[in-house]
Amino acid sequence: MSTKKMRLELLLAGPPTKKCLFLKNTFEGFVRNNPQLQLNIYYAGSAISVPTTKGYRQTLDKRIVIPMVFINGTPIPKEYHMDIEALQSFINEEFNKGENEWHD
Repeated sequence: MSTKKMRLELLLAGPPTKKCLFLKNTFEGFVRNNPQLQLNIYYAGSAISVPTTKGYRQTLDKRIVIPMVFINGTPIPKEYHMDIEALQSFINEEFNKGENEWHD
């Protein structure tokens, strides 16, 4: 079995807002249910101690809106942030592409 994991990234407010806490709890649940998912949580204004995905880095060159959600390096529009089914669908779609398509 491979040890590669698909990345989920959250950029949250520090201290987290109610919406940020909802996303954090939701994504922690996704990771609990699938050991091949890795969750990285970053807080605005704090140093990031792990390498981020290319998609995350490219988005930060543009306008930042917090919270931000990235699934496999792909930014997820804010309209879907509070929709657990839509978020799970995005995760499933990226996950099903296979390990070779997962971004470091």
